[in-house]
Amino acid sequence: MAKATATCTCAKCGATFTRTKICCNRRDADSWEEWAAANFDECDACYTARKASEREAAAALLGDAEKRKDEQVNLFDYRKTEIINELQTLDVMALTPMDAINKLFLLREKARKL
Repeated sequence: MAKATATCTCAKCGATFTRTKICCNRRDADSWEEWAAANFDECDACYTARKASEREAAAALLGDAEKRKDEQVNLFDYRKTEIINELQTLDVMALTPMDAINKLFLLREKARKL
């Protein structure tokens, strides 16, 4: 059994830290030390900070999804929602009396088909 200890440098903050591993023999330990020095580039403090920010970002996305859940249209009520949206976006002041009557007739026909 051989203990491998690699001294690494954090790419983000520049701090030095060590990683250790128990290997089967000295050759494996030396090989692991070289690999660890080249591949471990984040100290524990930076790793913890990165994970915390990832959790916060995921929580924010989940919060946005919860807000949008209330806006989700029922599969069977999409035609009602379509008519309601059309009424809400209708500029009544810009319509002529004849256009208003025609629009009202079309909306009534859509409502009857429900």
